[in-house]
Amino acid sequence: MLTCRLECGVKMAVKEKYDLKKPGTRKLVEKIHHGVYVKEGLAIAFPLCFPGATIQIPHDESFITALSVGPRGMIYGGTSGAAAHIFVAMFKGVTGCVLDLGTPEKMNEVTSVWCGGEEWFAACNGKSGGAVFKGKCQPMPFDLIQEWSFTILPIEKVYEFTDEKIINVVPRGKKGIFIITDKRFMCITNGKEKVYKTDMLAERISPAADGEFLAGIKSEKSVWIFDIRTEKFSEIKLSGRSDRIKRNIVWTYAEHAKKLYFGDSSGNVFFVARNKVSRIGKTPLRSITTLTTIPDGRIYGTCGDTMEHIFCWNPVGGKIKDVGIAVSVIERRRYGYMFGAAVSNSDGIIFFGEKDNLGHLWLYFPPILGNK
Repeated sequence: MLTCRLECGVKMAVKEKYDLKKPGTRKLVEKIHHGVYVKEGLAIAFPLCFPGATIQIPHDESFITALSVGPRGMIYGGTSGAAAHIFVAMFKGVTGCVLDLGTPEKMNEVTSVWCGGEEWFAACNGKSGGAVFKGKCQPMPFDLIQEWSFTILPIEKVYEFTDEKIINVVPRGKKGIFIITDKRFMCITNGKEKVYKTDMLAERISPAADGEFLAGIKSEKSVWIFDIRTEKFSEIKLSGRSDRIKRNIVWTYAEHAKKLYFGDSSGNVFFVARNKVSRIGKTPLRSITTLTTIPDGRIYGTCGDTMEHIFCWNPVGGKIKDVGIAVSVIERRRYGYMFGAAVSNSDGIIFFGEKDNLGHLWLYFPPILGNK
């Protein structure tokens, strides 16, 4: 608690110690302490291994920086650090494990992971540049409680860049991929590049909104829209005169509602349409690090610096709520301070990738809304 006193004619703020013997003080301290951590829903930290059977991905190689939902509801992801890893997480049926699929050669960062058919793909960076890798998706195990076995298949390099870092990749249906690097924006189809000349910031590009358009950041006051069919660009300016877009963009696309959103390093959350960009809210802490949506339209993400908070934006009312710091008290007793990726499945379960030493995959079960 802060109080003020007069000293040499200047007001100074000083901390006043709580009297723990005073009635009500202990209750207040507990309210403040427990109010810092997750206040609704349930968070569970899961190690990057098959508990009791395999060892975890090394602590300095386990910064989770990419996540994606794959076939059979499995979660595919990538880590960064001293070396990059690709993994698959299984929680449906008689499963419950994270399987390390291997390390792309000479790579130390994974920026994007996605699945096409029965193959996974990953965009990675190393000291000499970026590359795209692929591998076979894992089949559904029969029973991971009694008898089990896995076949780890080779990782194949399918495309390589020299002296270019991949910022992120967006699949173009079954026909190809869109890639933005620190130097250019292009589409690759059957190994052939098509580079698009446009004035844009080297920031992450959005998922393909309904398969019709992509979006990216043109300036602090505007967004570019790329029509996938016509391959033409247009510029959309922010609707709020005082609004500004800051760097380090993260995107999410709500497939059920066909709505596109992004967050920036100032904590602003924006809604993007073909002809409109508007700010819908501001997070309690600066720097939005992850963003995802669940089927009922709510947006969840993480924000902050070194001690991040989970937040929620509800379309009903349009307000952002501070959910609190992630903490797991089931099996793995752990705090979650920093996150690098988020994705949700059709059940409304959110998976947060911890971007920290000995990173865990966090399962967050949001509260159920009443039928109002």
